[in-house]
Amino acid sequence: MNESRRHHYFPQFHLAKWAREDERVVTYDSAGALVPNPKAIAPINVGLEADLYRDDHPDTPLEGVEEWLAAEIDGPAALALSTLLREDTLSDVHRMSLARYIMSRDLRVPKTRDFLMTLGQSELDEWRDGIVGDPASFQRSVIRDGGPELDLDEIREFAEGWSIQLRRGFWLAFMKNHIQAATPRLLSYGWALIHADRHCRFVTSDLGIVKCVGSFANIVSHELGWANSDGGWLVPLTPERLLAIAPSLHPTPKLAQNPFVARVNRALVTQCSRFAFAASEDDISAALE
Repeated sequence: MNESRRHHYFPQFHLAKWAREDERVVTYDSAGALVPNPKAIAPINVGLEADLYRDDHPDTPLEGVEEWLAAEIDGPAALALSTLLREDTLSDVHRMSLARYIMSRDLRVPKTRDFLMTLGQSELDEWRDGIVGDPASFQRSVIRDGGPELDLDEIREFAEGWSIQLRRGFWLAFMKNHIQAATPRLLSYGWALIHADRHCRFVTSDLGIVKCVGSFANIVSHELGWANSDGGWLVPLTPERLLAIAPSLHPTPKLAQNPFVARVNRALVTQCSRFAFAASEDDISAALE
């Protein structure tokens, strides 16, 4: 068996932006497993799962996902973020690289994997149960597709005797396809940098996205995809900067004071898949109030 590998769903290049002088990130665990909680942890040891991007199909696993993320998503995003923070501007190249990275963030966490795998498995089980309950419909569909006319009892007996086990490749392929298909829509929105004033700082989370409807003051529960057609996205880039994305948003940089920063931070901590991250314990504590 291949040796297990540590796959980060919150890439270290980005999480390190919240590191303290001792190169550790203050981490809050909503599951309460950390002692103490929050706890300062090195970025290499948090936001990861063993073999997260390895397909578990025994015969034909989907390969190269980890390498694809590194080469096509995280690598370009690291360069774009570094350049953006140095120049404080958003070029078209930055936007493309960051859009693909942002689209990957909530798709790559274990919670999303489990949700999509459960949903996909449920649909497969319903399809199999439908064949058992109505083999005649399946018989007709096979004939329409040019197949043989199967015996109804044989269809029912066969369907009752097997099940389909969904493998992790389903989620991995979904993630790759969705990132590529949905990035143009994110690029069609307006983008603007928001700076926290000197009295406050942004936190972040394993999801890394806060969603809004109508205005950035109206923060809503996190959902995958585009459940809110007129919605905006808020994406912390560092403790000092946040990227705002919304239809028709003007690109002028903005300064955010504590009430706005506090609302965003509270949403990031309460909506996290499991972990929230900050540059100090005080920032986490304030978000939990």
